[in-house]
Amino acid sequence: MERVLTRWWQRAARRWPVVALLTALAATGGAVAQAASSPTHPAAHHPAAHHPAVRTAQANEEAATNDAASLLASLNLPSDAVRQATEPAGDDGTLAQPVSAPATPNAVDDHAWWVVPATTSQVLQYVKSHPPAGGASDFSGGSGGGGKPTVTAPGFQWKAIPGELSIRSLIVAVVRLQDGSTGVRADSEVVWLTPRPPSERIPRGARRVVVTDTRGGEVVQGPFTVTSRATVARIASLLNGLPALQPGTYSCPADFGWRIRVAFYRSRTVSTTPPLALALAAPSGCGVVQLRLNGRRQPPLADGSEVSNRLSRLLGVRLDSGLP
Repeated sequence: MERVLTRWWQRAARRWPVVALLTALAATGGAVAQAASSPTHPAAHHPAAHHPAVRTAQANEEAATNDAASLLASLNLPSDAVRQATEPAGDDGTLAQPVSAPATPNAVDDHAWWVVPATTSQVLQYVKSHPPAGGASDFSGGSGGGGKPTVTAPGFQWKAIPGELSIRSLIVAVVRLQDGSTGVRADSEVVWLTPRPPSERIPRGARRVVVTDTRGGEVVQGPFTVTSRATVARIASLLNGLPALQPGTYSCPADFGWRIRVAFYRSRTVSTTPPLALALAAPSGCGVVQLRLNGRRQPPLADGSEVSNRLSRLLGVRLDSGLP
C-alpha cells in the first residue's frame, strides 16, 4: 500500500536534506535520537497533574498514557457515530494499523474505531470543522493504491510539555466501507521524554577548562585554556543544562566531522592528572554530546550545536564547525 507522508514529516525532510539514521541504543549507552522536533502551537491541552522538580522516566511514561487517553477523548465526531470494539468490517484491513507512528520506543498510542452512517467527505468536513479542544490542525496524510480503498487522515497537534512530553498528536483515519458508510480510526500518539540522569553532572571542584576544536581527530583550533572561576562555572552550567538525547530513529543534517572537546581539570595548572569530566560535542549532524565523568562514559546528550555557539561567546573566539 502506497503511503503518503504527512506535511509535518515533509517539512522535516526539507529541513534536513542529508539523512543520517540513528538507531536507539539506550540500553547500552550508545547513540540515541528523538523522533521529531517539538511542536510549538500556542494552544495546549493537558490533564492537570503534579510536576515534581525532577522528572523520572516512569512518571513521564505515565503522563503520556494519561495524555493519550485525554487527547483521544477530545475527538469530535457526528452524533450518530457508533463506537466499535474492533476494526470495522468492510474496510479491507485499511484501519488495522495507524496511518503513521513516531519512530521511537518512547511512544504511547491510544486508539479506537467508529462507524458513521455518512459519506467520507461528510465525516472529514465534520472533523475539520469541529477540531478537538486546544488542538491545531497541523498535518494530513493517508494511503491508497494496490486495490485498497483510499484512506484520508487529517491530524491535530498540541503544544509540547518541556521535560515531559514532546509529540502530542491525534490522527483521524477515514475510509469508505463496503456498505457505503464510513469507518473511522483515531490514534492519539504521545511521545514521552527520557530525563537526563541527575548524576550526569560536571562535578564541582573544576578549576581549569581546556577547549579544543578538532576535525577528523586533528586539532583545528586551540587549545584554549580557561581558569576564571566564573567562566569555568558558566561552561559547566552549559553542559549541565543539556537534555538527554532521546531514543528513536530520525533524520539529521550532514555531519562534517567537527568535534568540540571540553576537558575539566581540578588543578589550575597543567598536570598529568586525568580530567574530572570530558565532553565531546558534535556541532553538526545530530548534535550528539558524549560526556565522560571520571573516565566513565555517560548516556549521550543533545544540542551539540548549542554547545559550539555558546562556547564561542564565552571564549570570545568563533569555534569553527564547518557550518555557514
